[in-house]
Amino acid sequence: MDGVYEVMSYLVGHSLTTLELVAYADVARRSLIEQLPFLESLKYPPGEPGKPRTQVWVAEKVKVHGEEHSIVPIEEMGAQE
Repeated sequence: MDGVYEVMSYLVGHSLTTLELVAYADVARRSLIEQLPFLESLKYPPGEPGKPRTQVWVAEKVKVHGEEHSIVPIEEMGAQE
């Protein structure tokens, strides 16, 4: 969960509280999809999630899309156009 706070805080430009995390979720999601369009097509398969199953699913996605991607904060997105 720490990674979620780290990415969200980076996107919005300041450290987020739990309540702010919820408030910024939609705008952060849209920003990430705009920057990394393949994210929109990622859907966890139906069924019971579990650590081994999740690890396999993530490994498959990493093979296709890579493991790390650069993103920019939301406020800088307009400046890059």
